[in-house]
Amino acid sequence: MQSLFDKITQNLSQLALATVGLALIVSNVLLVVENRRVKNSLAQSKKFVTDVGYRFSGLTARTLDGKEESLFFSHDGKQTFLFVFRPSCGYCLQQYPYWQSLIKSVDHEKWRIVAITSEMDTDVIRKHLEDNGLGGLDARTMPADEMAAARLGYTPMTLHVNSDGFVIRVWPGLWTGGFDLTN
Repeated sequence: MQSLFDKITQNLSQLALATVGLALIVSNVLLVVENRRVKNSLAQSKKFVTDVGYRFSGLTARTLDGKEESLFFSHDGKQTFLFVFRPSCGYCLQQYPYWQSLIKSVDHEKWRIVAITSEMDTDVIRKHLEDNGLGGLDARTMPADEMAAARLGYTPMTLHVNSDGFVIRVWPGLWTGGFDLTN
């Protein structure tokens, strides 16, 4: 009788361990599935400025004269190049010859060129741009936390926004031109 009881106890204990193991596996699978569902849902509902297809709306920055304005004026039919920079960024300095070339060659009836930085001291920005041959550039400021929230904290970065306000192309890091600006 003792051996039968031992066998039943041993089998029940193995069955209990198998049941607990199966329950852990199933709960893990359910957690992974739910995690993917939530992640996909968030990815679809939240677009950032640096996402191709993002439509600019409600994003404002201050001009160097202190006026708060929308970054893009899609009602005028112009496309926009947005340069994200910081005066202290060495890589940004490497971009300036391309920006200068672009400013000189672009058809300003069709294109707008805007630069944005988290540097809030407008005198520093003006001096920096003038010292680097970009004195006439339409520069704006935006607090660093707002830029980071919009994923504009990485410098240098160049964005092409079409006349309807949608991001068409993003160049994170050094941009070396090679883009047709005739249309």
